Order: sequence, then C-alpha cells, then structure tokens
Amino acid sequence: DDVRGTVVLFEILSLLVLWLQAPAALRALSLVALLVDPDLLLQFTAGGVMDFLWVLPMLLAAIALYDGRLNRAALLYGFAAGIKQQPWLLAPFLAIWLWHTHRNEPVTARLGVVANFGAVALGGFAVLNLPFVIWDPADWLRGVLLPFHEQLVPFGAGISLLTQAAIVDLPKSFYSAATFGIWSLLVLIYALYFRTTRHLLWIAPALVMWFGYRGLQNYYIYWTPIILVALFRWWEQERSGTADPVRVEGPLPARRGFWRLLPVPAATAALATALVVIAITGGRDEHLRVDMRVLSMHDQWQIGATTRATVELFNRGETEVRPRFAVAWLPYPYYWRVVSGPPIL
Repeated sequence: DDVRGTVVLFEILSLLVLWLQAPAALRALSLVALLVDPDLLLQFTAGGVMDFLWVLPMLLAAIALYDGRLNRAALLYGFAAGIKQQPWLLAPFLAIWLWHTHRNEPVTARLGVVANFGAVALGGFAVLNLPFVIWDPADWLRGVLLPFHEQLVPFGAGISLLTQAAIVDLPKSFYSAATFGIWSLLVLIYALYFRTTRHLLWIAPALVMWFGYRGLQNYYIYWTPIILVALFRWWEQERSGTADPVRVEGPLPARRGFWRLLPVPAATAALATALVVIAITGGRDEHLRVDMRVLSMHDQWQIGATTRATVELFNRGETEVRPRFAVAWLPYPYYWRVVSGPPIL
C-alpha cells in the first residue's frame, strides 16, 4: 500500500508544531525547514522517503526536553529511535544533557534521572519494535543492523565522494572508523564544554553521518526542524537573560589549566593518526585483482546514451568480489542494475 499520504500528514504536522512553538518574532524562520532544500518537500516526501515519520516525534521530544518534561521527551525519543536509526546517535548527548542539567543533585539522583530517561525511551522503542521482534527476532535484528553488516555501495554527499568519484581508494573500514571516531570526539567535546555547546547536540548526528560510507542527503536535512527548535529556545533564553537550560542552577566549575585542555586535541590527534594508518594499510589490503572487458553496449531506448551493456569479469585474486557497476553523474555515481550474472566472483 502507498503510505505517502501518511508521510505528507506527518510533514504537515511537523511544520505546524514548529510554527506554533516558534517565538512570534522568529516565526517566519519556521519556513527554513522547507526552503533549506526543495527536495525536502517535493521530491523526498512525494518520492517515498519516510523520514518525517521520525522527525515529528523527535521534534516533539526536543520541545519536551527544553520544557523539562523528561518522561514525555524520553517516550517520544524512543518512538523516533524505533522508527529510524539516525536518532540513536543522540543517546550519549542526551545523557550528558541530563547529567549537566541536574548537576546540583547528588550523584545517585543524577544517575537515576539518566537511567529513568533511558528506561522510558527503551519502552517507547519497544512499543514499535516488539511485535516485529516476536514475529522473527533474527530478521528484525538483521534489518535493523543492515547498514553495519551488508556490503552496501558508497553513496551520498559526505566524504565518501572521495571514493565514489575515484579520487582516493579508501576502504570501508576507513569510513567506519571516521564515523565512530568523530562521534566519540563530539561526545567528548559536548561533555567538556557543555555550557557553550549545549544547544548543538541536534547538529551532531548530521556531522557524524557526513563522515560515513553512505551519507545520503536525508541524513542531514531532516534535522533542520529540530535544529530550529534549539535556535528558538536559545533566542528566548538570551532575550530573557537565562543563559542556562532548564533546571540548571549555579555556575559551572571553571575548566582551567593544561590538563583541562589536553583531552580534545589528544583525541583528535589519535583519531587522525588512526585514519591515516587505516587509509594506507586498508587500501593496500583491499586492492582487488579484477580484469574487466566490455563485450557490447546498447541504446535500447534510443536516447543517445548507453542503457545496457554486457561485460566480462575475471577475479584474479583470493578475495570475494560482489560486482557493482556505475557511471559518474554530477559527481555522484549512477548505479546500474545487474540483470544477470553471478552475485559473487
């Protein structure tokens, strides 16, 4: 069945929520959620991209978090995380938010706040996913973790364009290390410099995904409505003179001295070194010995370009090869469908 109507409804509701909760002086900025990229309204939603299904609960979760309604925020976050994997990246940032915004409470109380939030969020996640887990646990786990274990082709607008455009032959392990490394580095920065970065947690998932093997456009632009919520709340706090988020009391302890400044540059240097090593050794290890010969090309629809080709491949090495074919297109690769032939050589 066609569910695009449901997605359109979620999109309209998301924009309505954003419009209603925006300060009057900044209400027109709510339209940025659409104008930042026409694809968000026209091609993506109409073309079947389902992201607004998680954007609406995530948007409501952000609003509830700023309002101090933690159980509501946790439940809505669990719903969003139960629909798509992108909100998973927020988990450590939300834990840090909760820890800092309750810093005047005993450690056990702060741990209880974080644990309660996680439990409620897990409940929201389970509400949407438990029926599928019961139906077939193996298939559910395989589907949820598909991006991690399947040999997906590189695609998108992130740094994987280096590989897509055949500029640098980098292994998939490089992008995996970059993704998790940048994620860890951003978590460290957020924890150490919460006062100055507290509203930036909503940008973190887009930054992390930009370093991934696949960095599709919808991984970035659908965070725009949630980022606008942070902008509106920051503006309200600056205007009212309350610089700290909800439930923050007293000044944060000063972070001075050499040891306070060391972790971030040290972690950055370690990550850069690891990526260079992986790029050099991984690229050498994954070099494939494959011979290819084009046997024929056809323009079966007479459009003035090749739309079908027959190729011959020989795998001369010991590593399994899953053939994928593409042509460069502005500058993304346009992947061809393999009509016949062995899936693995």
